[in-house]
Amino acid sequence: MRLVKGDGRFHVERVRAFASPTMHVYCGRGLVSAHRTTSASVVAILVLALWAAGAHAAVTIGSALGAQSDIGISCGSGTMFQASLPARLLASPYDGVITRWRLKYGSAPPPLESPRLRVLRPRGSGQWLGAGTSAYALFPPHASSDPPLEIATRLPVRAGDQVGIDFPSSTAQIMFAFASVANAAMDGFAPRLRDGEQRSAGTCFSGAYELLMNADIEPDADRDGLGDETQDSDSDGDGVGEGDNCVTFANPDQRDSDGDGLGDACEDDGDGDGVANARDNCPTVPSPNQADLEGDGLGDACDADDDGDGLTDAEEAGIGTDPRRADSDGDGVGDAADRCPRDAGPAGCPASASKAAFKVFGVPVRMRIRAFLRGVSARVSSRTRMAADFELRASSRSARVSAAQSFNLTLARRSLAFGSGSRKVLLRPSRRVVGRSRRFSAQLLVTAVARNGSRVVISKTIRVTP
Repeated sequence: MRLVKGDGRFHVERVRAFASPTMHVYCGRGLVSAHRTTSASVVAILVLALWAAGAHAAVTIGSALGAQSDIGISCGSGTMFQASLPARLLASPYDGVITRWRLKYGSAPPPLESPRLRVLRPRGSGQWLGAGTSAYALFPPHASSDPPLEIATRLPVRAGDQVGIDFPSSTAQIMFAFASVANAAMDGFAPRLRDGEQRSAGTCFSGAYELLMNADIEPDADRDGLGDETQDSDSDGDGVGEGDNCVTFANPDQRDSDGDGLGDACEDDGDGDGVANARDNCPTVPSPNQADLEGDGLGDACDADDDGDGLTDAEEAGIGTDPRRADSDGDGVGDAADRCPRDAGPAGCPASASKAAFKVFGVPVRMRIRAFLRGVSARVSSRTRMAADFELRASSRSARVSAAQSFNLTLARRSLAFGSGSRKVLLRPSRRVVGRSRRFSAQLLVTAVARNGSRVVISKTIRVTP
């Protein structure tokens, strides 16, 4: 016995020799003599299938297609299949697709009808279900020394299914090639088994023979009826055909974190950091130390919020807080809830600045609509350097300015950078937002902030009339 490779698959090969008496068999109306040839024959090949979770390798079920020793065995018209064959895989080990089948034969007389591949599904207690057939095979002129006929097909099978041949008459069997094999058996159905029909099988022939026929089965991961290895350019159904870096698992993003050409979905260690995906707290970004500051199970290397304070690391970089401290200023208020996250204070911020330190004046309490649309001016003064935001607001009802006092509609915005002393600002309201409104109340809201985070908020109300 030896391990050999052929047709892209591994086999365990065993070699035996057989005696060669002359055998007579009845085939139809006449007596046919068939001679066994003494030779070293390959009679047993066990396909070595590699099965992983969710993925299978293609397998061949049936004969090893070794040297023939007989042609023509009479089973009557119907269906014939190999019931047993030592050291050969006869049943499909998984759900898949038959992509091709092969048959050795001695000749192809034109009057004979062609056979076809039959799928047989075991139902227990000796019962079999007809579970599919291929198209009829066309047999070209052929000599017994020629290679087997190979026929492409696309025939779904389930785990446990076996294959046989449907043939129209016993006369047709004189073209099939057989080998004499100890402990082999063939069974059959007469008349032939049809799709959807369930029956018990009978013994096809009492001798020990191997029907020189086999079939290739391939996995069908996306269940589209195409064999993944030779028929389906997108075997996992992820929309990526040629060049898919992971053909056994759907990965439309084709992520390959470690750049080795094999998609993360197919790898045990997708990011190549030495930590298996099953244990990696950051499987798509290398994190060999598995650091997890907040202990949320997501590694810092791929966690957008390392300290878990509700602000992303990018947001914290923008406002100048520490992305690895949930309370950057240590005042007991987390950064996300702290109005002054960089400056400590009893309520999150330093004490509010005195209104005396920042004043707003020059804002009229009443304005006609024409003057209002030209702009509202205001003057501010501060004794310390402060920045200020100005918002001119009105009330909205059905997207129109009204007299309601909610001031939820922004008409104009302006800002002043940090500075001190007296400064002036002009806010021009949006004519489109004001629309046809001529009588309403507006509010000027001013928020001033000092360098230390203290702030003061001042509002002025303006009555607008026609």
